[in-house]
Amino acid sequence: MAEYKLISADSHVSEPTDLWVKRVEKKYRERAPRLAVNPAGREGAYFVYEGYAPHPIGIGLAAGKSPKELAEFLTKGTYGDCRPGGWDPAERLKDNELDGVEADVLYTTLGFRIFWLKDVGLQQDCFRVYNDWLATYCSYAPSVWRGWPDLAVRPKGGRPGARPLREAVSRAP
Repeated sequence: MAEYKLISADSHVSEPTDLWVKRVEKKYRERAPRLAVNPAGREGAYFVYEGYAPHPIGIGLAAGKSPKELAEFLTKGTYGDCRPGGWDPAERLKDNELDGVEADVLYTTLGFRIFWLKDVGLQQDCFRVYNDWLATYCSYAPSVWRGWPDLAVRPKGGRPGARPLREAVSRAP
């Protein structure tokens, strides 16, 4: 009888806290999405991005939390409270071993908010930064991970984004 394999088709990475701030083009750095701890009187870690209220990170980075822990983590959690496998590929392999997962399709977590950015140039550069980082992350274990790139195939007010799609596909192992 064939051995069954567990493949997660909906796994998520946790983008590094300084991913966009350090890697977008200089002209966007002051406006780049970022992580903020206890912003404007809020407790916990929040994803701050142009034009919207800060978004608590706990809602997407709670892997391994018990129901009791989850209640507090959703609004007060920080990266220090998260499993590092979201941003550290060596740690993700350990998590997958623990969970019996043999392969993953990896998606963004915080980057979903990038789709909401109104400035197409900033948005496209943030997608580029994330996709480059994701390709590097997946290259750690290319036989078991496939990253799903962030891209706007039809950017606001622009032509179809075939170039970013081709670039993302060319980086796949």
